[in-house]
Amino acid sequence: MMLQRLFRRGQPERLEFDIHAAVAEHLAGLYATGDDGELSAVQIAAGIVGRAFALADVSGRDAGWLTAPVMLQIGRDLMTKGESVWIKRLSTNALQLVGDYDYTDGGRYRIAGQTHSSATILHVMYMADSEGKGIPPLSAARSLANFGKRLEGGMAAESDLPYAYGIATPTTDEPAKKRITERLRKFKGNAAFTAFQKSGETIAAERLWLGPELREANIEAYSRAQRYALGVLGIPIALVNGGDAASIRESWRLLTYSLLMPLTELIKYAAKQVFIDVEIDFERLQSSDVQGRARAFQSLVQGGMDAETAAMLAGLIHVEAT
Repeated sequence: MMLQRLFRRGQPERLEFDIHAAVAEHLAGLYATGDDGELSAVQIAAGIVGRAFALADVSGRDAGWLTAPVMLQIGRDLMTKGESVWIKRLSTNALQLVGDYDYTDGGRYRIAGQTHSSATILHVMYMADSEGKGIPPLSAARSLANFGKRLEGGMAAESDLPYAYGIATPTTDEPAKKRITERLRKFKGNAAFTAFQKSGETIAAERLWLGPELREANIEAYSRAQRYALGVLGIPIALVNGGDAASIRESWRLLTYSLLMPLTELIKYAAKQVFIDVEIDFERLQSSDVQGRARAFQSLVQGGMDAETAAMLAGLIHVEAT
């Protein structure tokens, strides 16, 4: 019976096996291909923007709608998902965060089986796709996002190995091999085992490292990809990698004017669509750059500009929108 299964008409049975498909399937399971929002660079940006939004000064007659927790969540959502959706609950004068949503044929929102008018939905978007849903910043750099996910996921998978120092021995003794194997399975931690290799009449011990050995080239490529991703997300690299006091202050100034303030314009625009009238500024963040703004004011005045206009442009005085 066994021979009949192994041979057919006297010839070995041919087993079809596509090595390329097998490798592709293996890699698909090994490397992370999840949502862009799971990337560490995106989470770094979400944390920085979210916390900065929580410190924003929200003013105006409807400021109570945009509380610090709401602002923090909006900031995180814009970086990770490209949109933040909330139901405006008049009964509680509070915003309720929305998870999944869809549109009806009439342009209304369908949320948890119920339909809502767009006049009751605060929908802040970074960018919009053809269906009117938000697009996160890193999606505009699709190749970079995929590259980062493969590197980050690959290194994470490689790191998911036993961590231990041990002393190994080749042995043909099955009980000993079984004991060693059982110990190896418990090596996700700091465990180690000691075994000995007999060389002639001498008992010799050999040290063995069990764990990932990440290639330096992959680490460097990942570091570069993360820096580029943070650039796409609008985060000055000095806020992540550190630097001297001057570079940190300049980075906060750059973050405020090139990312935070443009994003607040998107928030204010979306808020007006649901009759929430607010002003948003970052005076508390900008206070760290008083010296820089004072120097800018001095330069503008020395250049012939009147003091009030120079102070406004340098950010030393706040002008209410009309």
